[in-house]
Amino acid sequence: MDQLRIKCPSCGIILEVKNSKNEAVKRITCPNCKKQLAVNFADIPAPKPAVTPQPIAPLYEGETRIQLSEGLNRLPHVPAGLVELRVIRLADGSCKHILRALTPEVRLNSKALLSDDEIVLQRGDRLEIGDKVFSFDKAIPTPPAPPKPQKPETPKPQPKKDSKPLWPWLLLVGIVLITVLTIWHFWPESQPKREVVVIKDSVITRPSDTIPSVKPAKQKTKEPTQPVEKQTNLASMDQYSLELLANKNDVNAQYELGKRLVHSSGSRSIIMGVNWLKKASRSGSSQARQTLNKALQSLQSKAAQGDSTAIYILNSIDN
Repeated sequence: MDQLRIKCPSCGIILEVKNSKNEAVKRITCPNCKKQLAVNFADIPAPKPAVTPQPIAPLYEGETRIQLSEGLNRLPHVPAGLVELRVIRLADGSCKHILRALTPEVRLNSKALLSDDEIVLQRGDRLEIGDKVFSFDKAIPTPPAPPKPQKPETPKPQPKKDSKPLWPWLLLVGIVLITVLTIWHFWPESQPKREVVVIKDSVITRPSDTIPSVKPAKQKTKEPTQPVEKQTNLASMDQYSLELLANKNDVNAQYELGKRLVHSSGSRSIIMGVNWLKKASRSGSSQARQTLNKALQSLQSKAAQGDSTAIYILNSIDN
């Protein structure tokens, strides 16, 4: 039911007119001056429908839900200055999620973005920032665990075949044993008799007519072998083992870990590599100092050419 407040053109009184019958033009009589008035209800604007705000779509890191809010949002575990994510509420209640890349390290759906590119995110978009992977409004399912290897079934023992009788072999062994005992019994009678002479607690056998001199045999003594220390090859070690040694103030491990990270991809890895090289150079490693100087010269050259990643790395290095 519509209602209007009008002023009588004759007497100037304020009247409240209700359109209970939904008439386009309602005729009334002024209660003060008794003049007939025509009230036009057709020009009343229709009420605007109420706007229902829609919920803001979330961001997922794996299966972890990250709730966004209106305005500028910062992504967790992502350094500032790499990407911006802004949520704007439209007049119809819906939301627009705008992604802005600040460095060339940002990839959307496996496609590299240029600096200052602005993209409106759609459901299922995959966002890669360094080693972090996010998905918009759709969780990335965790891959199923590989099936456990099944133990091979042990074969059932097969029944043995009928074995041959053992008495022929026993008979053969007995004949060989009797032959050996017979030869051993009669063999000494054919050898010349020897006398045994004891000289200073050493026994020497000789024939009955001569006594040859016998020198005692020298026993060879084995020299003790010394254990050989195992040399650790740092270049073949994995990054986790190198980090354990580097945290124990091993200068060689700090140099090897820093050299490996400096030549890897990703700004976070390069920053960690430069910091490890600084620690090794402070401990007196000349190789770490040379590698550190080359890395800093390369970063400064790229920063002078306007490379935003190199500028970000130089600003993030520990002083």
